[in-house]
Amino acid sequence: MTTTDENTTSSGAMLGLLLAPIAVLLAMLTDTIGGFGLGFDNDLMPLLIVAAGAMVGRVPTLLVEQGVLRTSPSSLSLGTIVVGGALGLGIIEAMDGMALAGLLFALNVILTHLLVVGQREEWATVLTFTSIGVLTGISAAAAAGNNPAVLTELYTVEGGQTYPTLNEYREAMTFVFFSVLGMFTALGAMVAVLARGTLLKPGQGWFSHVGSSDKPANMHALPLILGLLTWALAHAATLWQFYSVSTADRLDITVEAGYHGHFGVWMAALTGLVALVVAGWVAERWYTRSMTLASMWILYLVAAANERGMWANERFSGSWGPVLWAVITFFLGVIIYSISSTKRGADGRTVRTTTPAVHAPSGRPMGSKP
Repeated sequence: MTTTDENTTSSGAMLGLLLAPIAVLLAMLTDTIGGFGLGFDNDLMPLLIVAAGAMVGRVPTLLVEQGVLRTSPSSLSLGTIVVGGALGLGIIEAMDGMALAGLLFALNVILTHLLVVGQREEWATVLTFTSIGVLTGISAAAAAGNNPAVLTELYTVEGGQTYPTLNEYREAMTFVFFSVLGMFTALGAMVAVLARGTLLKPGQGWFSHVGSSDKPANMHALPLILGLLTWALAHAATLWQFYSVSTADRLDITVEAGYHGHFGVWMAALTGLVALVVAGWVAERWYTRSMTLASMWILYLVAAANERGMWANERFSGSWGPVLWAVITFFLGVIIYSISSTKRGADGRTVRTTTPAVHAPSGRPMGSKP
């Protein structure tokens, strides 16, 4: 490796330290855009502690690469584990009530170091974003639970009767937590793919199949990036809907007039899974099946929202409703077929041609020795 390549690699590794602060900024940006009331005035310190742990986990390897430390890999890993555990315990002792932040700090120091040493830097990035998502999800769930305008343990219907809704209250808080966690995990995977080859050294394992780029962003994996972004946006959309509907819809009070509920975390997770499958098919240039799956899933979401009363139209509520849905499905198929019939929209196929062997009158291929 030349000196220029070494300097480039070291600069990229140094810039990789910025990924943890980026995760914290995304958490703050999520709260600002979504208006979820995550309460960062009081809960920003745990996020900074976890981000610091992710950064500290990368430092020992950087020091070895820069020639500052000269030690064996086993000694380096052992020292990092001991220091990470000790610092995590120190945080728990010094900051009362931050046991989870101290634990996540220690885990990020130790696991990030082990992943970087094992050339799995992308998974280290996913770990960082997931840890930030855990704390952000807890903060978001607590903010929702402490706001009577959002959730309540006792719900009073229009007639004045009060229902205990403790189970529904806990379920709604769990929804908020896992939605935020899923969103940040998907964002972490997306950032890892984008930063591969630039802010992160290309690692081994599953991400090695993605490819890398020395450009500012890894556009070689654009379908996967868009699929992961769709997954994150699906969780963000369900959160936005959760905070937009009434308290009865959040708590699943079906006896309340006008109840229609909201999409749950599983619907967002399945949407992300469908998006990844579509992304894989697009990458393989299987455009017909990718358009079919994507359009049918979108149609299912629209129909499910109509069935639950999230939107209504007289044309779809009468006896002609099933006919209209069948017509929409038919024309979607016609559009997909029309696009796939064009030269640009056709599926990419690898055509293998083989030249048949020419046989001599004796039955052996010509040119072969008897």
